[in-house]
Amino acid sequence: MAPDILQMLAEGDRKEVARSGDVAVAAAESPETLALVVAALFHDEPAVVSHAAHALMTVAKKNAPLLNPHREALARAYGEEQWELKEQMAKILPQLSFRESEQGRLMEEFDATLRTHKSGIARTCALQAMVDIAAQNNAHAAMARQGLDYAQGHTSKALQARARKLGPLLD
Repeated sequence: MAPDILQMLAEGDRKEVARSGDVAVAAAESPETLALVVAALFHDEPAVVSHAAHALMTVAKKNAPLLNPHREALARAYGEEQWELKEQMAKILPQLSFRESEQGRLMEEFDATLRTHKSGIARTCALQAMVDIAAQNNAHAAMARQGLDYAQGHTSKALQARARKLGPLLD
């Protein structure tokens, strides 16, 4: 089973969804397969990583609590530079059960991505993640507000627009 999942994740271009939907179905049905997909986030091949991240986002959309046992690995994966990881993990991590201190570390990582990552998608998703966590736990609202202020002054029109859209969520 394991080689089949890795083979499925390797199919297609990095920028495509490829067979990640099929992988997501298999991962949601099997804890062993889910663990393999999480491990694939650290694979050497960027397409495998991209497809694994997308498969896990699909799992999270349907049943995010399935990913809670893997939250530490998912948080570590966010620390990788590949933009697809940044994008998908920023969407997944706020849905998981982290302690306040762990949320604080995530907020710092999201803030660093917002301010320094070359990918506009990664920056925008990091901003969204900051607001999502702050909406759940007011202890992080000040940092999220700082992120929104930074984004509103950024040269990226897309980031500015997202900041305007998200601002009212913290009011």
